[in-house]
Amino acid sequence: MSLTFSGIIWHWAGPSPYYFVRVPEEECRAIKAAAKLVSYGWGMIPVRMRIGETEWKTSLFPKDGQYLVPLKDEVRKAEKLAEGDTVTLRLDIGLEQYSELRHGENSLPAPPFCVLLSQNYSLRSVIKRVFL
Repeated sequence: MSLTFSGIIWHWAGPSPYYFVRVPEEECRAIKAAAKLVSYGWGMIPVRMRIGETEWKTSLFPKDGQYLVPLKDEVRKAEKLAEGDTVTLRLDIGLEQYSELRHGENSLPAPPFCVLLSQNYSLRSVIKRVFL
């Protein structure tokens, strides 16, 4: 699923400061419909993002019934973006976003069992990984 939308860059000055763009409500409804198939934990959704000529992988953060797109410093610098700028983003969600997840000691949380099955894991290993 691909979505294109615009939003304003804002700065969160919490204990770990970061810049975000809030996903508009209409696009959030479409994302929520796909969330159960692609979320890997805590409601996080792996995506491929694009602003201008810059593309990167990240995960959407669920917040107050919507989603936030985190903007890495390298993305903001490459596109010469600052807090308050309005940007147009392309967001791609799909099972292929899991293709680079590592399985092992330092891996991300286990993706949904349907993704593991699609990657030729045995049913026994999927049950063990997800449910035990």
